Amino acid sequence: MSLWRPKGSTVWWYSFKFDGKAIRESSKSHSKTVARKALNARRRELEENFNGIKKRKLPMTFTEASAEYLKAKKGDIADSSYEIEERNIGHLLPTFGRKLLNEISAQAIKDYRTWRLQQLARPDRKNTTALIKPKTVNLEIATMRAILRRNGMWEQIRKDLRMLKVEDGCGHELTKDEEARLDSECRKSQSRSLYPAYSLALSTGMRFSDERFLRWGRIDLERGEMRVGKSKTDAGTGRGIPLNRRALTALREWAAQFPDRQPEHYVFPTEKITQPKRGTTEPVIYAHNPLKPMGSWKTAWTTARKNAKVWIRFHDLRHTAVSRMVRAGVPLAVIGDLLGWSASTLLLMIKKYAHLSAAFKDAVATLDEPEAPRNATALEDEGDCYSPPPDFEHACADDFDPEITTDLVELSWQAHQQCLSSRTGEEGFGS
Repeated sequence: MSLWRPKGSTVWWYSFKFDGKAIRESSKSHSKTVARKALNARRRELEENFNGIKKRKLPMTFTEASAEYLKAKKGDIADSSYEIEERNIGHLLPTFGRKLLNEISAQAIKDYRTWRLQQLARPDRKNTTALIKPKTVNLEIATMRAILRRNGMWEQIRKDLRMLKVEDGCGHELTKDEEARLDSECRKSQSRSLYPAYSLALSTGMRFSDERFLRWGRIDLERGEMRVGKSKTDAGTGRGIPLNRRALTALREWAAQFPDRQPEHYVFPTEKITQPKRGTTEPVIYAHNPLKPMGSWKTAWTTARKNAKVWIRFHDLRHTAVSRMVRAGVPLAVIGDLLGWSASTLLLMIKKYAHLSAAFKDAVATLDEPEAPRNATALEDEGDCYSPPPDFEHACADDFDPEITTDLVELSWQAHQQCLSSRTGEEGFGS
């Protein structure tokens, strides 16, 4: 082993032989003492690797593990999903931040869950008594589960934990009267982008995040179609959506507001609005940035709902679109492609929306004349297309593990598609 400095350099180098090979490397240091330590460390590293000796990895704290988890997720999931993960971790850190991962037990998670359910949902608001909902706590525990599973610490406690039961909120389907009132209020909103965003959601069933990040380059107003960019699911990313008359009209009117629009510009860009100047009725728009998407329509949407006396979420526009298509006889497999559902979500949506289909109504109608069932064979065939598979209840269980039931989901999805394609042109739910 030797240490030396090349002629004209102040940086120390080291060299030694290992397993018959000459190792010659720079220490990147001007200190001979540091170079000698670097030489010894390098030789020890080679010896340990050669002999299969691995240093024992110390358990990380939850704070360290959550930081690594977020770093790995950045860019792999939609921005809205990433924000949810960040928010969940923000709630978990005060309780678990300093704990080592191997110290987090099932009982500790249960205690956290009990404590969270007793907290106010909006402590920043006065005179509020609403508590955190089980669904919110489940989302936080799901993030905890993902972090522990990533570090091999989940399997040992999973058998002692189950997700909380939550209400199966079906969403609110707009009536025609509610739609008319809401339509009028959205048109009158000071936020000029609210009406086209509302119309697009109701006409296509697009998610809020899909609309928010939509760019003009993905819309073809001549052909009447558009293509979604990165979405919440892989199935939704890049999907094509045909535009019906209402959506196309709203987008053309909105496009007329931006004669200089470019393909990379956002359809709903960020901008600020002030009250109209004295003697005018038009609000003043400023800070318009076409390269930055709109943050939210929350204030404008809340005002429109309040004035219309229609108490729905923006996401209920998507629910309304799905319900109307199912009632019209559109197969759920087609709706799933249009809305970007994953295979596992399709199974859940079949269970949620199948009761709206014509096949269900026909099935009940046969009970009016039990001695002469109307087209019973056809109804039975239709039922095969949307009835859950034998293991469906397991796939939808509270402790549903996507990694374990992937084969079930994929096979069920394929069988569902094959059933629908084999019955193309028949009357009823699968037509």
